[in-house]
Amino acid sequence: MVATPRNIVGVLLALLASFPVCARNITICHDFGCKAQTEVDVSPPLVRSLAGLFEPPPNSAAEERDRIARAIAYLEQRIGALTGTDRDIGGNYDPERDYPHQMDCIDESRNSTTYLRLLDSLGLLRWHRPVERRYRSLFLIDGHWTAVVEEIETGKRWAVDSWYHDNGQPPEIQPLADWLKRKRPRRNAP
Repeated sequence: MVATPRNIVGVLLALLASFPVCARNITICHDFGCKAQTEVDVSPPLVRSLAGLFEPPPNSAAEERDRIARAIAYLEQRIGALTGTDRDIGGNYDPERDYPHQMDCIDESRNSTTYLRLLDSLGLLRWHRPVERRYRSLFLIDGHWTAVVEEIETGKRWAVDSWYHDNGQPPEIQPLADWLKRKRPRRNAP
């Protein structure tokens, strides 16, 4: 067998899945504006499951963005069950009702950035790297935050916005330039 980058990545992912992995702690934000934070241990079985979502390794940046969306949805489901954020309702909320562990765009963007950094630290991202969150507003009102990844080869940035949908649904991933212009994501989120 000829050693190619694809083969090497596949072997590394297989090794990652077979060796014991130390638990990692991550902090999850909730209750609007990251008012509450919950420490979560990312267990070795969860790490192996994440590695499986990237196997075989994606062949393109576009394919990797699809895997990123699935991984964030998966993490929201698994971690939401531990933090109580599994009942998070996408988009805006009714401020007259009590929504325990509800998340706004600040919480969502911080959590998605945490998840992206986790994926990167595990060596699962080869076409993208997480970068700092971005903020947009219309004349200082209606502000909104998103997580962001940068395509390594081109430098193009992509908004990774999980605020639009209920917990555990794949986030919207669209060019950051479109997100900044308030263009509707591909799934016509609210």
